[in-house]
Amino acid sequence: MEDSDYLFKMHRVDINEIPNEPPFIAMASYTSQMEVFEKSIGTYHRSMDENDIEPGPSVYWYFVCDCGFAVSIIHALHKHNFIVAQTDYCINHLYHHLRIPLRPDWVNPEPKSYGLTRGYFTNAVDYNLYRQDDNGNNFCLEPGISRLYAECLLREYESMHHKQIYWINPSNHN
Repeated sequence: MEDSDYLFKMHRVDINEIPNEPPFIAMASYTSQMEVFEKSIGTYHRSMDENDIEPGPSVYWYFVCDCGFAVSIIHALHKHNFIVAQTDYCINHLYHHLRIPLRPDWVNPEPKSYGLTRGYFTNAVDYNLYRQDDNGNNFCLEPGISRLYAECLLREYESMHHKQIYWINPSNHN
């Protein structure tokens, strides 16, 4: 595990260890100098080879998280932008694990729709994460997130060993 200030519960992996399903969706773009990005997330994992389809020389980073979330970062060396692709349509899941001190220049405005139209997310329903406190009061902690991100947060909250109860329901569930 590469826990650092910028990588939360993320493992650096080889390209052969990246899951094929679900496919990656471009989610965000950052503009930065290579040195700033490498200081945040470490040296890139590999350079472009003859099988890659990028428009110019590029380098790549690959991470898989404990919850099953995978991230690929592509940097075209002739530009100062970094494209972040991920296996979940929930951008907050990316921010949860990739805690770099930069703000994205671009965020995919309709990742769920983009994924649905291509058959990536066959059951892309939004979910809510709830908590019940010691007095029996129920609270929605995270509304309208992906199932994968909801399960990720649920495991983290439960690992804190508080007395509260946590659960996940579809957003349209009463």
